[in-house]
Amino acid sequence: SATPRTASGFAPTNLLLHRSPSPPAVPTNNDTPNNDRVTLLPPGSQPPIDSPASQSELGIDLKSPLVAIAQNHLQAGNLGAAFETLERAYVSEMSSYGNQVEASNPITIEQSQTLLSAVSQRTGSATALIYPVIVDNRLEILVIPPSDRGVPFRRFFPNLTIERIEAVLDDYRSGLRDTGSKDYLEPAAQLYDWIMRPINDELQKRKIETLVFVMDSGLRVIPPSALYDRNRQQFVLEQYATVTIPSLRLTRLEERDRNNTRILAFGLTEAVQGFSALPAVRTEVEIITSKVLSGQAFFNESFTINNLQQQRQSDNFGIIHLATHAQFLDETSRGIFVQLWNERLLGDRIPRLRFDRPTVEMLTLSACETAVGNNLGLGGLLVESGARSVLASLWTVSDAGTAPLMIRFYQDFTQAPTKAIALRNAQLALLRGQVKLEGNVVRGISGVGDITLPELTNEIDLRHPFFWSSFLLVGNWF
Repeated sequence: SATPRTASGFAPTNLLLHRSPSPPAVPTNNDTPNNDRVTLLPPGSQPPIDSPASQSELGIDLKSPLVAIAQNHLQAGNLGAAFETLERAYVSEMSSYGNQVEASNPITIEQSQTLLSAVSQRTGSATALIYPVIVDNRLEILVIPPSDRGVPFRRFFPNLTIERIEAVLDDYRSGLRDTGSKDYLEPAAQLYDWIMRPINDELQKRKIETLVFVMDSGLRVIPPSALYDRNRQQFVLEQYATVTIPSLRLTRLEERDRNNTRILAFGLTEAVQGFSALPAVRTEVEIITSKVLSGQAFFNESFTINNLQQQRQSDNFGIIHLATHAQFLDETSRGIFVQLWNERLLGDRIPRLRFDRPTVEMLTLSACETAVGNNLGLGGLLVESGARSVLASLWTVSDAGTAPLMIRFYQDFTQAPTKAIALRNAQLALLRGQVKLEGNVVRGISGVGDITLPELTNEIDLRHPFFWSSFLLVGNWF
């Protein structure tokens, strides 16, 4: 097979993922029980690496030996050792849930800076890695800039208990759900004060524009773009493009093929197996595949695993867009499924779809009926599927609230310097009211005109972060 290209052709070769021979084709599966209630992970606990399960309700791992070692390195100023230990911890964490992990070889902090410089020069957006780590009642933050933007640095926020973090996260989630209020602002500002304020001045001084977060387990419920700076009265979105990765070693870092923007889209518009109908999906998918990008669209009875495979065999699609329900029940592969017409695609079958043969740049799960939870499931989906990037929601958003963001995102997908910037541009368009819903008509997306959606029962104000921050980009950001 062809040698995978790297960012600008000069990222270290040991940062690239190499995959094993293709396994058998995906069988269809109808053996999962119906479940009307959809939740995102995790109702139960996650076991920490190499030790019995012991953590709080939100999945904040209190006793991970590797994370504890990393904290010791951070406090001692050994940032290189801390980086390598955190990467080991997150690769081990992913594999401990049954995910088929294929990580790159271990790398040094200097190599990661070289990679960031290569990507930053290629994309024109200076990019830094951010590792927030919670251990022993303090929040440690490791920041790794490109090699030409200075040395890595560490900041910390002291006297911060797990219970305090959980309480603020609960307030944040409940505040976001009330789209008629601004109750989310205080917890969003508190989270900013903990995670971003200690590092923001330094990021600004170094002219960083894209933040790649490698979140500690309990913090993965947070969309970084929606953290709020109360001093500037700005969201992080208004200063930076953001992306989340499970770890640098688990992220496919080959250069993007910008010539392959054909999209294969499937939509579920009718109610099936206890899931509600998604009437706006047809409009969303038809516009994306005909007016925004070029591709094929299939709905309902044609939304099957067999058809997905057949279409991929007959044409090379760089984007797979699934407008349907998905469920993230726990951190294991079998705790994930994507609803198709008459079957459910289980997480442990996803690797056999071989989204790396040929390469899928973007796997989007649109209109997923999910709920706020831990995004390690999304990271696992990314790692196992072979897709370079996954875009999926952190919580339940109506299909009418999703369609404007999706259409605007794909409109920028081919032209923006990076995927992260394309998502930021779409989110900013909603936040600033440039793209809006008036009744059931989407206005403000240039090139496609007004878009009429099925009749809505409630008014939707897309400026609220419940709508624009609901989708998280995981994986390759460029």
